[in-house]
Amino acid sequence: MKTYLNEREIQQGEDWNVDLLLSQGAEEYVPFIVGLRENPMFVMTVASTKFEKNQRYVESWWNAYDGPMFVNTNPLRAPNNGILVAIPDTPSDVVTAWNLTPGFFNVTDESCHLQNLYEYKLANDTEWRYLYVKRVEGRIDTFELVHGYECRLRFNIISSYNTEGTAKWTGQNYMYQITLVSGELMENVICSIKQSHPNLEWRDDWPTSNVENWLNDNANIKKDVFNFIKKRLPDFFQPDIDWNSPLGRIWVPQVILPPTKIQVNNNLRVII
Repeated sequence: MKTYLNEREIQQGEDWNVDLLLSQGAEEYVPFIVGLRENPMFVMTVASTKFEKNQRYVESWWNAYDGPMFVNTNPLRAPNNGILVAIPDTPSDVVTAWNLTPGFFNVTDESCHLQNLYEYKLANDTEWRYLYVKRVEGRIDTFELVHGYECRLRFNIISSYNTEGTAKWTGQNYMYQITLVSGELMENVICSIKQSHPNLEWRDDWPTSNVENWLNDNANIKKDVFNFIKKRLPDFFQPDIDWNSPLGRIWVPQVILPPTKIQVNNNLRVII
């Protein structure tokens, strides 16, 4: 694989790894901050450019985001223009160094103070340092300091002739795009459709409980149910939703990387 800024050149059948450290600053590094979202996911879509839109190859890969989310999508700067004397080790150090009220982090509900990213420097630093406070899992009133926040995005497109990988890509130009989305999980959407449309001829083997697990554990059933709904309610799903999309509804799409070129070089045969 060859890289030209964000453009890529790969060989047909080559495993394609995307590893991006996301920054929201164009001239200097400022870590990308994911705001509060429901079921946030990064989705990477690859599409061919050879044919018209309704005939071209298009495939998406989904990557659930399990990192911290913040109320503010810009870092909050420490007092004194962000210059600190020493690196804080605990939330109480932050309270002392930043002259905050003693109970600033010691709350028993979801405080917005726990949902901010903070930036600071030591006297001799040339780059900003980042930290946030998070609640210790299983504890209401115990917190810990997390240093070195970053938002790193990874996709691994493993190539196999029997799967949707680069072995199926022919020698031509493609585009890829990365988008941050949130939404409602597919299995929950399917359950809500069944409840709102009980008169449709639903499957006889529909379980009385654990429907979400039943759908997720049976890919063929999930595909059949999706196609069943599409045939009878053709406009219910958004156009970009496929049967294997983890989200059944997409909200608040945010483009992370706009459509960018991938050049695929042909093999003499399909694989060798």
